[in-house]
Amino acid sequence: MKKVLMAFMFLFASSTAIEARCDRVGIVKGLSYNGDNFLSVRTGPSTKYRSIDHLYNGDVVRICEWSRRWIRIRYSGGGYGWVYGKYIRTR
Repeated sequence: MKKVLMAFMFLFASSTAIEARCDRVGIVKGLSYNGDNFLSVRTGPSTKYRSIDHLYNGDVVRICEWSRRWIRIRYSGGGYGWVYGKYIRTR
């Protein structure tokens, strides 16, 4: 039981640390109306990762982490994913 409690506490502390780092606000901008007109949210920082959602111009996100040109975000509904940083403007 003690190991289960310790594991739970570790997971809670880790998720709280991730939440705390998502302190910058960004907005999706610059998507072309002549193109796809959406920004893919992916499971990792590359187009090689699976697309799990779409964002559109004007959508607000929380920035959690930067990895070269990719940004790990938290977006509406509490989802997490990676987006190409070119289309995220910080406030």
